Amino acid sequence: MHYVLFVGVITLYIYFRFGPKALAGSLFIMGLLALSRGLFAFAVPLFIMAYLFIRNTDFPLELPWSKDGRGLRNTNPQNHGPRNPVISSKFLKITINPEKNEMSGKVIRGLKGGQDLNSLTLADLNELLILYASKDKASEQILISYMDLNHDSWRKEMRGFYESQDKLVSSSSSRITRREAIEILGLSSHPTSSEVKANHRMLMKRFHPDQGGSPFLAAKINMAKDCLLG
Repeated sequence: MHYVLFVGVITLYIYFRFGPKALAGSLFIMGLLALSRGLFAFAVPLFIMAYLFIRNTDFPLELPWSKDGRGLRNTNPQNHGPRNPVISSKFLKITINPEKNEMSGKVIRGLKGGQDLNSLTLADLNELLILYASKDKASEQILISYMDLNHDSWRKEMRGFYESQDKLVSSSSSRITRREAIEILGLSSHPTSSEVKANHRMLMKRFHPDQGGSPFLAAKINMAKDCLLG
């Protein structure tokens, strides 16, 4: 009981005094100490909490011992630099290739989970739109942006099935983490202010509403810049 109370007090102090990154490291160390004393019931929750905090901090997005999409270890330092922008939501994850003006995506959970967006028919995509309209607005707007870029006539073809004109959102009120901001702008794990501005400018040239781009994606890109430079 005293050990639990001690850990709780220390956890709160570190979090409010030094932030989530320091807390993640401290929880991991406390987990090791608990493990060395045979307190397995305490060690496991500490390790889990440490992992959850690490996921939401600005630790490197890909650690040297992590694996790439083919299951191979990422030992090349060049693999941990800038990458294509990624925007994620509860149900979707899309990757943008600014040079080729392409957008690919994948359903990460729920209906059609695990399937690539480019493998789905218009009927499948609109089924997802109807679902996301009631379940998760961010996923809905991301899918609308994907369809606008990859299916030019989808609004006309699906008229009467999914009325999208009144569902476009110009901004998002949800806050994003530093990690999400780095992924959205396609930056390395510790970008400079000039890199943030350059990537922001590049993406806005493509996705600014005045250029026929997506209001939702433009809002996300602006939020990412503000998060990293604020």
